[in-house]
Amino acid sequence: MAALYAAPYKTDFFKALSKGQEVKEEDCLEQIRQFLVNFTPTVDAIYNMFNTTNAELDYTVNWW
Repeated sequence: MAALYAAPYKTDFFKALSKGQEVKEEDCLEQIRQFLVNFTPTVDAIYNMFNTTNAELDYTVNWW
């Protein structure tokens, strides 16, 4: 629940995404959609590469 209070207002979030410029909400959402459309094939290719090579991620940290 605390995360909801820490989240920025939607208008502030869109302004941050647009590098401080005032943009219409619809325009910002369209740019986000376009980014996702363009970025999805890259994520899919990486996912397929990991599955094809049977790669495993090891998130353990060795401090010594």
